[in-house]
Amino acid sequence: MNNDQKLGVALILFCIIVWLYAIPHHIVGNAPKFFPRLVIFFILIPAILLIATRRTPDKGPRIRFSDRKGIHKALMTAVFFLIYIALIDVLGYFTSSFLAIMGFLYFFGMRSLTKIVLIPSGILFFIYFVIERMLSFPLPKGMIY
Repeated sequence: MNNDQKLGVALILFCIIVWLYAIPHHIVGNAPKFFPRLVIFFILIPAILLIATRRTPDKGPRIRFSDRKGIHKALMTAVFFLIYIALIDVLGYFTSSFLAIMGFLYFFGMRSLTKIVLIPSGILFFIYFVIERMLSFPLPKGMIY
């Protein structure tokens, strides 16, 4: 059994647990149960296909340690996300998101200062207008905003 088939079995077990335990015990009424069951059904289809298709694992060239810059970049991104999440309570959603988007843009190679400032401003203006103004849903406030 290869890794794809193991993943398929794990997904099927997950679907069975959610279908038989989580949905009936945590969702009241039949109408609200429709969408979660539909999602589980669409997770179940690729899980069955993972088990049914037998692929031989691709034995490509091994990645040398010097070529693993992507792994380091992914780990740094995960650490940066954790710092961003921690700063939301302290600085507030908009301030921490502005700093995080600027940091991510710079980290992933954008060097134009005007784009680094204008892109987060546009994204956060859109989020502010739609979520806070139109939907009247408050986002976390911090010391600054």
